[in-house]
Amino acid sequence: MTDNTFVFICGLHKSGTSLLFRLLREHPQVSGFRDTGVPRDEGQYLQSVYPPDRAFGGPGRFGFKRAAHFTERSSLVTESNRQTLIKEWGSYWDLSKPVLIEKTPANLIRSRFLQALFPNSKFIVIRRHPVPVALATVKWSGTSLYSLIKHWVTCHQIWERDKEYIKEFLELKYEDLVRDPMNELKRMCEFIGGDGLPELTATPDPSFDDGYFGTWRSLKRERYIRIYIKLIEQRFQKHIKEFGYSFYFKAWGKKR
Repeated sequence: MTDNTFVFICGLHKSGTSLLFRLLREHPQVSGFRDTGVPRDEGQYLQSVYPPDRAFGGPGRFGFKRAAHFTERSSLVTESNRQTLIKEWGSYWDLSKPVLIEKTPANLIRSRFLQALFPNSKFIVIRRHPVPVALATVKWSGTSLYSLIKHWVTCHQIWERDKEYIKEFLELKYEDLVRDPMNELKRMCEFIGGDGLPELTATPDPSFDDGYFGTWRSLKRERYIRIYIKLIEQRFQKHIKEFGYSFYFKAWGKKR
């Protein structure tokens, strides 16, 4: 497997990692996990080397745990563990394909660890506006909107620091992917070294997040919640702005 390129998809829960993964694995030169029987075919559930997200609290929580942030200094970075991952993941990949992809949300804060195990790896990082991410996660994370926005900021700040150590990575926004999927797929295929483009098996809806922004606006009008939402916006506006987002403008720049 020394000739294969390992590509790790990184991004928080509900950030578009599954959509990206499904689109990219249709490329004829790419192999991605399929029909594995585990949630969303995520590699974290198909290996025994490191604990899955849920061991650190799961969606909306894992980024707060210092122990969940793996780097090249981790004691888990061993040749034995590398061979174990190759064996366990390799049983689900088509090893005749030159590009092998894996997707797990916590890859966002484990890129240095994965690069240490797979030196010829590449990373695709997808980011989505924190409002849809938080509203889509809150029902099954058991945490507050404030905590979820803070988690979004925390995890992306960790990535910003870690990417200084990463040799090859590509960043994109969920909003760009759903608005112009073919252009974003072209960028990704060029990045991973794949010839041509995969078949677009599904057409993403660029207006899907409108419902989440509408809910957020509704919360700002509710008598007993609007102060809470305003507090969130004031506390985190400057942080999400660093990543190209705002609570006062939609992701594509149109004022509310």
